[in-house]
This record gives sequence, structure tokens and C-alpha cells, in this order.
Amino acid sequence: MMPKCWESYEQLYDRFGRCIAYSPSLDTSSQLSKMDVDEWKEVVLQLAKNEFRFIKKNKHPLMSWFNFG
Repeated sequence: MMPKCWESYEQLYDRFGRCIAYSPSLDTSSQLSKMDVDEWKEVVLQLAKNEFRFIKKNKHPLMSWFNFG
């Protein structure tokens, strides 16, 4: 569900124009113990792709865990 959550944050940004200062941590999912490692890698990869596409378009990150600077 995290990629869908990310899309919801992006929609909020598009509507209100503000960078999100807080975002759920990648390691707080209660489903982690039930997920295959490869499946989890795909979730994180999809989040990263979404975020890098957003950065390329808007010149700043949406999610706080990508804001290194």
C-alpha cells in the first residue's frame, strides 16, 4: 500500500502545493514480517521511482526521507 499512499501525498501536493515534512517511515509497516524480501524490495523500488520522478518534475523531494539537503 505504500506506493498508493505516496500517490495520495502527491495528489495533496498538487492540490495544496506544499512539501510534506513528515512521511511514514519505510520500516514501520506491520506487514513486513509477512512479506517476502523480494516483494519488499519492489515496494521500496517503486517508492524511489515515484520520488525521483517527482524530484525531476518539481526540483525538490516530496517525502522527507528523500530530503538530504
